[in-house]
Amino acid sequence: MPHPFADIHCHSTTKPFLTQRGPEEFRFTPFEFAENHINSWLLSRLKREIEKATEIRLATQSNFDNLYAGGHRVVIISLTPPEKGFFTMNQADDTFWDDAFKTLLAVQQVPYTGTIKASVINAFTGFCEEDIDYGKYITTSYFKDLLVPEYEFLKTFDGKKGKDGYTLHLTGSYTEIENILQNDPNSLCVVLSIEGMHSLYYVPGFGDLLNNQTTTHKNEPPNFTPLAKYLLNIDTVKSWEHPPFFITLYHHIWNGLGGHARSLNRLMTKLINQEEGINNGINDLGKEVIRRLLFAKNNAKRILLDVKHMSPRSRKDYYNMLLTEAELKDEAIPVICSHGSVVSKRKTLDEMVLLSDNDDWNELDDSTNFLHECSINLCEEDVQMIFKTKGIIGIQLDEKRIAGIEIIKIIQNKVPENEDEVNQQYAKVVLANMFRIVQIIQQKEAWDIIAIGSDFDGLINHLDCCPSAADVPTLEQLMLQFLNSDVAIEQAGFNYSIPKAEMQALMFGLSPQQIMEKVFYNNAVAFLKNNYK
Repeated sequence: MPHPFADIHCHSTTKPFLTQRGPEEFRFTPFEFAENHINSWLLSRLKREIEKATEIRLATQSNFDNLYAGGHRVVIISLTPPEKGFFTMNQADDTFWDDAFKTLLAVQQVPYTGTIKASVINAFTGFCEEDIDYGKYITTSYFKDLLVPEYEFLKTFDGKKGKDGYTLHLTGSYTEIENILQNDPNSLCVVLSIEGMHSLYYVPGFGDLLNNQTTTHKNEPPNFTPLAKYLLNIDTVKSWEHPPFFITLYHHIWNGLGGHARSLNRLMTKLINQEEGINNGINDLGKEVIRRLLFAKNNAKRILLDVKHMSPRSRKDYYNMLLTEAELKDEAIPVICSHGSVVSKRKTLDEMVLLSDNDDWNELDDSTNFLHECSINLCEEDVQMIFKTKGIIGIQLDEKRIAGIEIIKIIQNKVPENEDEVNQQYAKVVLANMFRIVQIIQQKEAWDIIAIGSDFDGLINHLDCCPSAADVPTLEQLMLQFLNSDVAIEQAGFNYSIPKAEMQALMFGLSPQQIMEKVFYNNAVAFLKNNYK
């Protein structure tokens, strides 16, 4: 009998929630599969080219019916209000043609000159233009206008049945999950998370977003003005019936708490500027916010921190807080990376800091990289900290995040009759990230910290063999076939490999099936059991 599946990071509600202000015929629920509706006549005819250029699939991936069809019984869904910086055109000087291209895609009417046209955002996100305009022009509080309404939207589906007769359950603790699955195995249990602490604060003005795109925020004096609002909203979400299990400190755009990592591809960064405050450490305001999130005394709920999207400096600052601060170091707080992968070329966070400051773009272009070696991913020091704290790493099912650029080109250039070879390549690169984690730890227990954090519906470039949550069992079978074969993790001309003998040693006596059951379900559930109180 096949085992169940779990996913620790996906965005099942983002697209459907951001269609609810549009025409009724284009609205949909988190249960159903939906293709993106592109309003623009021209852009709709360029759909395939848009998908290729933006590296984003223009259809839902983790809708509830797909999750259940893929055997998922436990999922952690991320609520993620889109940042206003995502609607604001990059003001950096560019080539004549690039500037002309940006002018074509930008709004030219005062007072919103410099914002990106809703039709363009609609084309690569699937959000309705009416919802985009609401986020651009009406929203003044990410928390009040977007986060709380998305949570309320999700709550309306609690207890409802899906296409195959299963029941959706929002949960508030592992005990609830355990009871639900014991009493009704035909259930899909949902745990909440949040991506980006901007979600708990006000929306910045367009003037600030336009004018501060090159502001570093280094050496600024502490500003605690936003703290009271952050603390109030943190306490509010802790009191929700289904409180978030964890939250990332940042997402793609500066939010005043510290430095995020570079996360967008070259085309997207021509449109959207990530440079404000990028690669900083955590500032004093951010540290106070973290302390309140992790505070768990006097019956207060703890919201764990997810290090995804933190710059290496910020990760270093966070680990230092956990190891040195009296209120935190004895609390056994696990470090989470909900969706990501690992590097092979750098061991320490100090090395990653140098990379993030100077060489991320060059690293992205390195044609010899087998893994994705940029600073948004985890180095040896990160992995060791996650292992030490009994944390968890969700392997992201996103081509552009788990492999080097030339590896992806090799896969994409295969002709259809070589489908088996393409599938083996996908299995190889996903397993390479997992074996790299175990290679760093050199213990059997390293297999206990690896899970799947697909990032489905997070505007990702999916693996062709696994376009949605319904196809995750197919990916697992491909990985099983690879582990049972004589093929090693290697590719001629690339800089990372694991011979078959080392792969066998790193399995530490576990069978391929045991490893798959851990990664695709058991580890996620065990982590919830230990930490989702």
